[in-house]
Parts: sequence; C-alpha cells; structure tokens
Amino acid sequence: ATHDPKYLGELAATLRRQTFSRFEWVILANGAASIPEIAAKIGKEPPFDLQIVAAPEGTPARVGAVKRLAFLAAKAELVVEIDHDDLLASNALERVYAEWQKTGADFLYSDMAVVEGEDLADKGLAAWPSHCHPGLYECEIDGTKRLAHRVVPLSPHFFFSVNIGGPCHVRAFRKSFYEKAGGHRPDFTISDDYELITRLYIEGAKFHHIPEPLYVYRVFP
Repeated sequence: ATHDPKYLGELAATLRRQTFSRFEWVILANGAASIPEIAAKIGKEPPFDLQIVAAPEGTPARVGAVKRLAFLAAKAELVVEIDHDDLLASNALERVYAEWQKTGADFLYSDMAVVEGEDLADKGLAAWPSHCHPGLYECEIDGTKRLAHRVVPLSPHFFFSVNIGGPCHVRAFRKSFYEKAGGHRPDFTISDDYELITRLYIEGAKFHHIPEPLYVYRVFP
C-alpha cells in the first residue's frame, strides 16, 4: 500500500533486479496520487505482473485496513510484504520462494539492514536499539556494505515483549493461513504487523527464519 509514491521508483528498480521473476507486484493506492501517477513513478513496463488497485472510497486511513486490502488483492498463495520506501536484495524473492518450497512454512522472515533518509546512509550502531546490538553483523547487499541484524531465535519470552529484534522484514505469509488467522486488523493504526505475527504464532503457524539480510529498511530522522 502507498499513500506517497515518492520512493516507488527505487523499490521498482530492486524488483526489476530480482533473480526470481514469477511474481506479481500489488500496489494499493490509498493516498492523493492517482493510478497513472503511481505508474509513472514505476517507469517502463516491468518484466513482472503489476496490479495497481485504488482503495475503495471510505477506506479508513489506518495501516491495518489498507494492508488488509492489499493482501486480499494478491492472487498468489505466498504474499511478501514490502514497505513502499524500502528495498529488496536482488535474491530476496528467490530465497524466500526456495525456503517456502523446502519447509512448507506459513510465515517466513529474514535478517535486514537499516539505512537512513534519502541517501540510504548506514548509520551503524546508532540506527539500532541497544538490545539489538549483540545480533549485528557486517554484510554486503548487492555490492554495498551494510550492517545487518540477526533476528533472535523465536521464543514466546522474547517475542511477546519486544517488537524490534523478533520476526521482521522481509516477511512472507502463506495467504491461506493469513486468512485463517483473520489477516490484518483494520482498526489498527500502529503495530499492526506485530499484532498479526503474534496472532499467527498463537494460531500455530509454522515459522521459518532465513538467516540472510534480504531487506533494506529505510528510516527517517
């Protein structure tokens, strides 16, 4: 979902570089930008399927509501969530699909790097909460050195008390289990992802961690 297509061109570039090409990109337009404006940000016709869907009039401006619509619009059984201002490693979708085929997981997640602002600057330790510092490691994503975080082992003791550090981006959901668990709650304006993942855990979803940095998460100071 996007309310501002400013960074969609950068995200589109990482999708064009994917080593796995059998996917559809679903964009839910829930802001002032029109579908033609969003398409213009993406540029030339992509080498993958593209579905740009306008949020129905009256859709609540809550992140849970718009993500729910985007997920339900997806045609595939495996749905990968990407924030509209973030980036994927070029092998991200290939690795996620291969691990899903191998494990049969209902929810998959990887390690990630964090960058800041327009120039994608790596701020090192300053970008991470102190409880994440023990899990940080140097890596290279598509030729650029980054500082990534190794997600902590899944356990109810840590998972139910800390959002950052637990299962994070990249995140991939088996759509049938997502629907079985009730999907994103449309009344949530924050922590919708944490609440959903917690509910998946309680419902007995099979979780699988991919110990590689497949996602670049952008924050703004």
